[in-house]
Amino acid sequence: ISCDGYIIIGDGEFFKNNPLAVQSEQNNAELSTKPQIIRSIDLNVVDSNYVDLCEHAHDDSFGNRYRQEIYFNNDFYGGNIVFSTLGEYKRFAGIIAVCEYENSSDRELDVEIFADDVSIFSISIKKTDEPIDFDIDIANIRKLEIVADGHIIIGDANFYS
Repeated sequence: ISCDGYIIIGDGEFFKNNPLAVQSEQNNAELSTKPQIIRSIDLNVVDSNYVDLCEHAHDDSFGNRYRQEIYFNNDFYGGNIVFSTLGEYKRFAGIIAVCEYENSSDRELDVEIFADDVSIFSISIKKTDEPIDFDIDIANIRKLEIVADGHIIIGDANFYS
């Protein structure tokens, strides 16, 4: 007879009193409470314009390179990307930075994040500004859209369940 992945033999006392079995149960409980991390480059993209999803591709204006990134690659027009989240994630977090390819250090670039067509985050950043960490509550959101102008990197962008 199998129960929760253990084989029960006799009265099951071996497993109740075995420190390895108890430790395994504690580890399983910890794993079930830790949020799962889904990389943005692995999530379902519904639509995108002037955006690349890539790994280790571009340096920001300070020479930082990110494990994975959403890269907006247009000089004059805004780009956008739409993710289908289907209410499965609680948070969206990452680092907003200006790519080294951005020509102007004085130009303010805008980044805005929409949850189900409602703006929930907005920021302006210049090439000379330090990268900005963000962590946004997206619980119960079915669609997440990011809109940005210029050469913007959203590095290490992850969804958390």
